[in-house]
Amino acid sequence: MTSTRRTAHLRAALPLAACLSVVAVLYGTNLGGYPEFGNDDEGTYYAQAWAVVTEGRLAHYTYWYDHPPLGWIQLAALLRPAQWLSGGQPALVGGRAVLAMVMVVSAALLYRVARNLGMPRSGASAIIGIWCLSPLVLCYGRQILLDNIALMWLLASLATATGSPRWRRPVLSGVCFGVAILSKETAALAGLGILVALLTSGEGRPRSSGAGRWLAAAGLVVGGWVVCVAIANDILPLLGAIEWQLHGRGGSGSLLDPGSTARRIVASWWSLDPYLLSLGVAAAPLGLARRATRGVALIPVVLALAGSRPGGYLPAMHVITMLPFLALLIGYAVWQGWCAATRLPGRRSAGARVAVAVLAAAAVLAAAPSWVAGTRTALTVDANAPYRQALSFVAASLPRDTVVLTDDDTWNDLVRLGWSGNGWDGAVWHYKLDRDPEAVTELPNGWRDVDYLLAGRAMESLLGTPAISWEQAPEVVSAWRNSSVVASWGPPDSPVVLRRVDPAGSLGCRLRDCPAREPGWTTGETGRR
Repeated sequence: MTSTRRTAHLRAALPLAACLSVVAVLYGTNLGGYPEFGNDDEGTYYAQAWAVVTEGRLAHYTYWYDHPPLGWIQLAALLRPAQWLSGGQPALVGGRAVLAMVMVVSAALLYRVARNLGMPRSGASAIIGIWCLSPLVLCYGRQILLDNIALMWLLASLATATGSPRWRRPVLSGVCFGVAILSKETAALAGLGILVALLTSGEGRPRSSGAGRWLAAAGLVVGGWVVCVAIANDILPLLGAIEWQLHGRGGSGSLLDPGSTARRIVASWWSLDPYLLSLGVAAAPLGLARRATRGVALIPVVLALAGSRPGGYLPAMHVITMLPFLALLIGYAVWQGWCAATRLPGRRSAGARVAVAVLAAAAVLAAAPSWVAGTRTALTVDANAPYRQALSFVAASLPRDTVVLTDDDTWNDLVRLGWSGNGWDGAVWHYKLDRDPEAVTELPNGWRDVDYLLAGRAMESLLGTPAISWEQAPEVVSAWRNSSVVASWGPPDSPVVLRRVDPAGSLGCRLRDCPAREPGWTTGETGRR
């Protein structure tokens, strides 16, 4: 390669390198401070990765196929170096450091997809900015969630599918899509969009022969895992887990109902970033109308339809997979508007270009204040100071042979501080006290075998709804009601609380004896009626 070509390649790589550097800073700084450790899923996936690394098993409790395991196996692969880099910070910081690497890779793949669609380097770089600067992405993209890992593989699948039409591209795209499904099963919803992108990308006739290779490759990856499950005689547990995922969860209600869970979740997304969501929704019909972006647009459309189905379950992290594709549709629409303006004759072209530039600038100026504030929050706010204070107190004050009932976020830190991680005689994840059949054998007296209760935001979400608490977690609620506050940290309305359980208390009951709702039950630092 001549020096001239080498210089040209270097200059071409500079925009992407600059963008990825910004992404690394945005998603690798202040991981222990923002967002708050309040999502129990983070602790669960970290604990399962910890079990893979330290114990050679798929979960810290009995693995029951609630999700395919490949997502946290990937997390486990980088957990040790990430833990070393995070030093003495809370355990979840190490997992979030791995996710920062995932976000950098995902940004590079999004850039590649934009370039495959014909966009210039400046436009592809702008799309990375639209996605990664969004406060909504900053909140969810910095968390240890399987959706973020699956998204990386979906972007890899799409980038490969929209590349040059070589015979191996459908195979590589299909393999990446299969890995995405085994990272988080909801990635399957993006399959139609990626397949359409494969068939319609490039010029000329649709590549129908590639569809067969794509389906075969994805099927082999997913089918290989199913064969392994069958060899382990676990088909029935797998089918049971699939049935639970599809029908066993309570519905989130209708988006048209102001009091529904689904409405509250969408409202929380909107409060973080109405601009990416609204502009992305507006650009989706344009994306569907164009051959080049039809597959890209189908991905958020299908995800939105699946999340809004009547009686369905809508998790808060469902939005993660939609966001980069909405950003891509916004950037592509602006670029196409600019290209259309340049093709007009004479003064009409100049006027149209001014109009496109003014509209784009207006959107940037409207979003900039909230995006700057969101960036400042992500890089500077310390939402987890009470969490660290509680851990310091517990580490210095409690014997390591006590049974501490806690959420899965704190479970990881208690194990790191010396409590047993075998499930029952040290740190105990609160969900398992009521739901794991082993609890009856390991803790025969139920909540009375618990010495302390360490409750943060994740456990607060369980205790905050009396009907759910009494129906699904009577042992946890009984431990709470028969305990007294030792110390608390943080704001009075949402503290991290250490409570000592009184095994002689009389306010507990088993599930069969508990009413569906306990009138007057409220939560708070005192846990009183």
